[in-house]
Amino acid sequence: MKDFSEQIEKELVGDWSGDKPMPDRIYFSKVLKRNLWVIICGLGLTALATYMAPLWVSDSYRSSVYAVFDHLDANSPDPTGGAAQVRYNTLARMFKARFESQDFAKQILTNLGESGLSQAKDPAHLAWVPFGKSTSAEEGPRSLLKQYEAAPETDSGILALRAFAPTAEQAQNLANVGMETFINRELDEQIKSLEIKLALLKKNVSAEPVIKAQASQSLEKTPAKRAEKLTNEDKEREFDERLRALNAQVDQVRRERDSALTNIKRDLVRLQTSFQANHPQVVEKKKELELVTSQYRSSEDKIILQANSVRGQLRAVRNSQSRVDSSPTETATIPDYQGSFFTNLSDRIKEIELEKQNLIQQKEDPLKRTRLQILYPASLEPIPFKNSGRLAQYGFLLSGVILTFLLVFFREWQTPLARDAWLIERITGKKIISQISHRNTHEYTNITPALADQMRSHLGKIHRIDEAASTLLSYRRLELSIMQECKGDVVLLINAGSQDMSAQVIKNFLNIYSTDHQDDYLLIDCNLQEPIFQYKNGERGVLSLAEFIDGKAKFEDVCINREQMDDFSFDVIPPMAALSGSQTRIFRPEKVVPAIDSIPFKYRKIFIRGMPAAHFIENRALLAAASDLVAIGT
Repeated sequence: MKDFSEQIEKELVGDWSGDKPMPDRIYFSKVLKRNLWVIICGLGLTALATYMAPLWVSDSYRSSVYAVFDHLDANSPDPTGGAAQVRYNTLARMFKARFESQDFAKQILTNLGESGLSQAKDPAHLAWVPFGKSTSAEEGPRSLLKQYEAAPETDSGILALRAFAPTAEQAQNLANVGMETFINRELDEQIKSLEIKLALLKKNVSAEPVIKAQASQSLEKTPAKRAEKLTNEDKEREFDERLRALNAQVDQVRRERDSALTNIKRDLVRLQTSFQANHPQVVEKKKELELVTSQYRSSEDKIILQANSVRGQLRAVRNSQSRVDSSPTETATIPDYQGSFFTNLSDRIKEIELEKQNLIQQKEDPLKRTRLQILYPASLEPIPFKNSGRLAQYGFLLSGVILTFLLVFFREWQTPLARDAWLIERITGKKIISQISHRNTHEYTNITPALADQMRSHLGKIHRIDEAASTLLSYRRLELSIMQECKGDVVLLINAGSQDMSAQVIKNFLNIYSTDHQDDYLLIDCNLQEPIFQYKNGERGVLSLAEFIDGKAKFEDVCINREQMDDFSFDVIPPMAALSGSQTRIFRPEKVVPAIDSIPFKYRKIFIRGMPAAHFIENRALLAAASDLVAIGT
């Protein structure tokens, strides 16, 4: 029984240990009922949008393909002699520029159409390209470029290409065709560059054999002469091989010089961006640049000097094999010089022709590529890179729930905040007395004096708080608060909600209050919109509350005793039938206070029910006559 008594005390007094209590289930049920149609419509539209989201947004699959760049061909040295990093940087910039060019995109679309990846006759109208639904021939390439991401890796020689498409197979095809098209385009550009070089080198070089001075017919063909001829041929072959080796050394020194100078210049630029020109590190790096330049220049000069010496020996050997007319001739009639320069130039032409054939072979056969080749075919990734459909569903769902919550919140915000007890306390900071809810509209909506006695008897028999006990204790909590806080004899009951629906609540409360105390109580009802006591047809008299306040009627003429009414345990002064004309000037403190004071002292407490919130002038006059105030939010 101790636990049950503590529970009754908790129900009666309330648990207000916190500064501002959280709302209970009664408040949330009221909010739910008020905004039920908003919640149903909002969640219904959210469910529909979530279901249809995959129809508007498709998943995105990604496929990656990688190509490696080798600045030196496996079969022949690089004829240009450019540094590896410089050539790769150029290729990396071209790699990104290609996949930003619409002309290159048109070439990819052409290759996609030729490879049978689409049944469309016009490559710009690929059915599976998500951006290729336009009828313009220019929008197709622009849309295709959005599906590629070119990302060359710095200082590694690796070119990475990523393709995005609605399916994994389409993304793989896009990546393979895009990288293959880029490699073929680069090979075509290199072949074209070599053709231009060949045309320049062959411009002033005739293909006719060099005319050598014929030996005199009178030369005697003796064994000694034949041996000398063979010896000269061997010397000529030896000098020719040495000359080729020296030329190769010159090219090698130049390549090493360019590579070394590139690294030093890169460090020098980095230092110049961080330090001033007279900084010791910058000055030291400049001296290092000059030293390396002079060293390679001296090495190159030595090799060139040796090559010139070998050329002189070779020229002497060739001249000794024939008798040349040394008589002077006119310079204008001399044919183009076809000496040792022609030998070196011919070798260079042959190297470029071999390089051209090598590039053509690499273009025709991808397995023989050594300069720029694909490491592995594009990957087939079955898991979506961006599950856009699922993310869109989550987004629609979350947005719908948040939007529905905001709609309910703003509807509650626009509603007068004082209609709910919890909102009253949240806004005003005043202590809540009680929360009364008519959850059972058939049994506890109208609490008569007899029902109040039954509820008190029921409370003494039960061992668990049920609905009847909870309803009674909610009214008794208000009763206890009035007993503790209201020290005066006149209590003003004023409605704090947007609509005055407090008539039944006040009637139930006063029935319970008066039957609990078994004393005389009076209610002055000033609310003519929803009066607590309803006159029957023809029963309303001439005198009313307005005449009593104005001093034109006695208290006994307007008061109705509880014995004359059904279901009332307290006396009532009903409101006037209408408030118009001169009666609107009656409710003033100088008239209301004397009228209240003229009431007999047989009543233990007098309760005044205020007018609706719009009659704030009249309510202030009633407040002047009252000693205490109780706000009721409905």
